Amino acid sequence: MAELRIKKIGEVTLKYPLLVVELNEPNDVLTEFMMSVNGVHIVWNTQILTPYRTLISGENGWIGRAERDTLIAMYKELEATLLIEYTDGSTEKVRFAHEKKIKFTPLYEGAEEYVATINMAIAL
Repeated sequence: MAELRIKKIGEVTLKYPLLVVELNEPNDVLTEFMMSVNGVHIVWNTQILTPYRTLISGENGWIGRAERDTLIAMYKELEATLLIEYTDGSTEKVRFAHEKKIKFTPLYEGAEEYVATINMAIAL
């Protein structure tokens, strides 16, 4: 499968496309377990009904300060949905996955470019 890259998030056209590293599909199962005091495993299973898209900078896919600031402002709009556009021209309707957070790390101290991890969920 070819690498998927995002070139546009909402109205933000990215200077460098972001790499999509997580493409879970509906019907995947999320499992968590704990061990009780007496040594019995307690297991919770749930079906993932919302597909996620995790976007990362990848090699040279940095986000500039203006792009970062706009994406943070968009992230703060809690009920907003937007379109992401892939480099092949296809699109998907998404929302920011607030349950997973977004992260921008400067390339170095005082840098104007950032390594990004942006978590999105398909808007159903």
